Amino acid sequence: MRFILVIVLFLSTNSIFGQQDAENTVRAYLDTNFIELGLNRDDISEVFITDEYTSVKSGVYHIYFKQAFGGIQLESTNSALHLKDNEVISFNQGFINNHSDKINASEASLSHEDAFLSAMIHLGNNETGTLRLLEQNSDRPDKFRRYDQNEVSHDAFTIKLVYLPSGKNILLSYEIAVHDRATNKWWQIFVDAVTGEVLEKVCWTLECHSNHDEDLNHKNPEIWTKNIWSVVKSGLANSPAMASSYNVLSFPFMSPLDGTRTLESDPWNAASNASPYGWHDTDGSAGNEFTITRGNNVHAQEDRNGDNGTGYSPDGGTGLVFDYTFDEHDDPVDYQDAAITNLFYWNNIMHDVWYQYGFDESAGNFQSNNYGNGGSGNDYVLADAQDGSGNNNANFSTPPDGSKPRMQMFEWSSATYNLVNINSPVNLERYYGCGGADFGPADNTITGNLVLATPLDGCNTLTNPGAINGNIALIDRGSCNFTVKVKNAQDAGAVAAVICQNTVDPPFTMGGTDASITIPSIMISKLNCDSIKAYLPGVNITLDRNSPVLKDSDFENGVIIHEYGHGISIRLTGGPASSSCLNNDEQMGEGWSDWFGLVMTMQDSDIGLSTRGMGSYLLGEALNDDGIRQHPYTTDLNVNPHTYGDISAVSIPHGVGSVWSAMLWEMTWALIDQYGWDSNLYSGTGGNNMAMELVIEALKLQPCSPGFIDGRDAILQADQNLNGGANECLIWEAFAKRGLGFSASQGSSASVNDGIEAFDTPPSCLDTIVITKTAGSIIESGTDLSYVLTVSNYYDTDLTNVIIKDTLPLNTSLVPGSLSCGTINNNIITINVGTLNVDSTVTCDYAIETDNIENSMISFFDGVENGTTNWTISSGQGTDIFTTSTANPFNGTSTSWFVPNVGPNNSQYLASGLIQLGAEPVLTFWHDYDTEANWDGGMVEISTDGSSWTDLGPSFFVNGYNGVLGNSSNNDIDNRPAFTGDSNGYIESFADLGNYANSTVYIRFFFGSDNNTFETGWYIDNISVLDANYLSNTAYVTSAQGDLAFSSATTLVRIDCNTPMTVYQDFDMDSFGDASVYQTTCSIPPGYVGNFLDCDDNDSSINPAAAELCDGIDNNCNAHIDEGCSVIECEGDSLTINTISMDEYNAKDYINSDATIITGQDILFTAGDEMELLSGFEVETGSVFEALIEDCTTVLKIQIDQNPNAVMKEGPRKDKMR
Repeated sequence: MRFILVIVLFLSTNSIFGQQDAENTVRAYLDTNFIELGLNRDDISEVFITDEYTSVKSGVYHIYFKQAFGGIQLESTNSALHLKDNEVISFNQGFINNHSDKINASEASLSHEDAFLSAMIHLGNNETGTLRLLEQNSDRPDKFRRYDQNEVSHDAFTIKLVYLPSGKNILLSYEIAVHDRATNKWWQIFVDAVTGEVLEKVCWTLECHSNHDEDLNHKNPEIWTKNIWSVVKSGLANSPAMASSYNVLSFPFMSPLDGTRTLESDPWNAASNASPYGWHDTDGSAGNEFTITRGNNVHAQEDRNGDNGTGYSPDGGTGLVFDYTFDEHDDPVDYQDAAITNLFYWNNIMHDVWYQYGFDESAGNFQSNNYGNGGSGNDYVLADAQDGSGNNNANFSTPPDGSKPRMQMFEWSSATYNLVNINSPVNLERYYGCGGADFGPADNTITGNLVLATPLDGCNTLTNPGAINGNIALIDRGSCNFTVKVKNAQDAGAVAAVICQNTVDPPFTMGGTDASITIPSIMISKLNCDSIKAYLPGVNITLDRNSPVLKDSDFENGVIIHEYGHGISIRLTGGPASSSCLNNDEQMGEGWSDWFGLVMTMQDSDIGLSTRGMGSYLLGEALNDDGIRQHPYTTDLNVNPHTYGDISAVSIPHGVGSVWSAMLWEMTWALIDQYGWDSNLYSGTGGNNMAMELVIEALKLQPCSPGFIDGRDAILQADQNLNGGANECLIWEAFAKRGLGFSASQGSSASVNDGIEAFDTPPSCLDTIVITKTAGSIIESGTDLSYVLTVSNYYDTDLTNVIIKDTLPLNTSLVPGSLSCGTINNNIITINVGTLNVDSTVTCDYAIETDNIENSMISFFDGVENGTTNWTISSGQGTDIFTTSTANPFNGTSTSWFVPNVGPNNSQYLASGLIQLGAEPVLTFWHDYDTEANWDGGMVEISTDGSSWTDLGPSFFVNGYNGVLGNSSNNDIDNRPAFTGDSNGYIESFADLGNYANSTVYIRFFFGSDNNTFETGWYIDNISVLDANYLSNTAYVTSAQGDLAFSSATTLVRIDCNTPMTVYQDFDMDSFGDASVYQTTCSIPPGYVGNFLDCDDNDSSINPAAAELCDGIDNNCNAHIDEGCSVIECEGDSLTINTISMDEYNAKDYINSDATIITGQDILFTAGDEMELLSGFEVETGSVFEALIEDCTTVLKIQIDQNPNAVMKEGPRKDKMR
């Protein structure tokens, strides 16, 4: 089976003209594809080739380039074109569209010197130092200059013009690349060439330390001047190197925890192509230029004063013998020669081994003399041993090709140890590591003679107290608790106890509790104990509990490899001239480096389930402990449970990297299980060698600023390039095991919070038949909907009698002539494929008419025409709140919500009232945003209680978040995915609220900005919540071999208007609606009307068009009953009520008042108002009230007298005259 991975979206189907000039090749590709890439012709008018070379192993031609304007490069536009056999296999694009409209200036107002001063002040210097110009080229558009090292820079530094994208603008800037003395780090600093403002700085120094939460960012640097050596080697095979030997902790040992030093002779011989003249040559001729630890690949030296100057290097003499003593328990300065030698050895080993896999001269490796093999020379590693500028750390600074990287290895003081120092006899003198105890004093140093306890296991009262008293008891493990043994020794007068391990297992911390124990105790290994017993009596020791010991990272080979690995991954990603492609949050630089350390120190006894710590020696831990990572490395998920989903909860970059390294380790062991392990790292053929090939090739293929899926896909493409895809499914299974499967989603590589893990493999990796049915995610009712059916055979044999069936959704019909294959009968499509061969695919398509499909219903709609009704506005910080605006509505001259993108910190909220959701809820809204890209933006949240909010980012399925906001001055928005940048007008976004179906929720729009660049802001209009109607149906495929596979497609039928209306149910069909039963939609469906005037929707005779009857009912729905019926007589000065009963009062149109009749008082009645009687009274039929009648139809002034004709009686209730 084969699966062809497609990494890029738009590849020309035609062959590029051939491996001609790199620029012409790039132009030919861009000319063909610029429209599909979202660019215009002006955007591709200038390209700047930064690197181009061919990988020896894969034969892939790599071209790395950037966008340019006026001959000046645009930062952050790193792109790459990769070709094999003249065909494009991968393309990574970083160009900016409409770039020329965003450029602020073409001429600098600031001088080079003033720009450098601005950068130095920003870094904490108050001067530029002496500026000694080494090189300049005024004819170059970028005005490149190179200056010599001086008082503020450890190394030569460069200044040139570039264009730096900043928000919506592209600013002419000076790029300054300097190794600053004040911070002791390599920096790439951008200074505005017009204003002198420092716009951005990027650190090129990557660190590995015990506190791994620090994140030193790296952004896209540009090509440096290339100091290409002119020396061309001739007859390399016949140019012998001088013999040499080095006493080192050689590979494959990780540290002193798993190996001892050996004298290695002529190790460069294993890679004569990489170091053809040995490790001490630089001129390409027989004979060494150096007898110290310096040569073509590295200069190893001490830097105890931390000044990055030229330090001491041991001298091996004319015989190049570097054989020095080492005792890890000594102060590191006492074994400095051995440490520098070990550092020199490992830097050369890394150079030679990875040269075989493609990290060679043209790919940007580290050499003084490139021997005419391409690339830039004069960039051997400056490796500083026992560097005094820090501790508990190590780092590697990687400037672009042609400038020297620097490795700094520090001493570590973070560890405490339990130690036994043998003072005598002389042939036993050494330190022994040992285990401590949970009881007795924690910190103690005791010196004394060792005496064997009697009995040896110490489980009973010691019978030799005279010998034990004042000495240190030596006791065998076994038979009783440790506390019993040590207490018996203490009772016999021992000043300390040493317990001998009785198995081959290493010593460990002894458990137990006994507050009466006051002497220290430790455990030593059985091997060491047996050696000591052979010399008893006469062995004197010093026991040291929890002693702080300095450890030298120059003997933690895994850390040396890790740091060198940074140089490899940085030089290969984005091309050798770009040192800032691994700066984004999801980049995996630390993971690649950890993996380098693991794969270089594998041993024959290792298995995938073995545990390997990183930096364990420096922390005083065992080799299989966690080390400086959260978990040790292993393929056992119970020990290291890391999966892709963890990257949102671990530190950046080290924690993120450890997740990636765990995935690479899975892949490595999967390959080893398939192809075996080969101890020959130079030219072996094992699975470990294959993994090494894949990683180097993938680093060349992955884009600048990659994420996990970018890295995974680059490895899959590397397998295509190197092995024809033979290991594709094995690789998929390895990554899927840790959550980076086929359905995983990366989101933005600038964020670790928007990825989605998945544990599946692609269908091509399964022995099965697969059917896939696809359709558009959204349509408007009445428009045609197209389906595509694809069936693939991934079995190893042909399938016969293959039949595909698909039933059209209800109330739809086939668009005539749209069925590309098969037949239709009773709305069932049948496709008789017949025989489907191995690895073959059949595709059919058709379209349906949706005229009879109902739209989704609208549960909630706000066109922002009613102000703050339904909404609550609040602020987190700042005062620029959400307001309604007529400046930019979605529809005509109406209003929209608007929040400005201001310069100061601003956090603003717009929250809805409670919204009742239906069974299939979907949120939609139209919005237009223009913000500072990737720094300011808007988000949408949901809550069921109005206090705890959940971001809806993962729920968007159309026009979701398009970026991630960076770390800024506004902590409310740091690292959050958001709508950011420029939407280029109104767009409609859709979010699935299915997790909240049939509940009541609040929706909140949240906008945040930092205290920097301002833009326009965020407009929001026509906010709707749908009760969605979906078109969904399932197709299936069968075969004679018994296969049955299904695939469904679901499409939202959206509303098809921009201004929905509210309609009301007309149950009695009298053309008047019921105000209590309504929905919001775009058209009036059957059974609904556009008014809510009916007062009884169950009786068609009652409605606003009906005549009023004298029946005690409001027949015409005007809120008056029996108006016009003569039940009140108004003559002269008397008012007669004729037909009033206790249960029914009429004459509403004559006497209606909210006033209350009070006996003996005058009162005015306005016609049409209610007249209310006092509670407890009623009026008898026929009663006559004396009244002063001013106007019988409008106003009555009534004097109520208690007379025989007006009888008031007590009653049980408050009555009304209506």
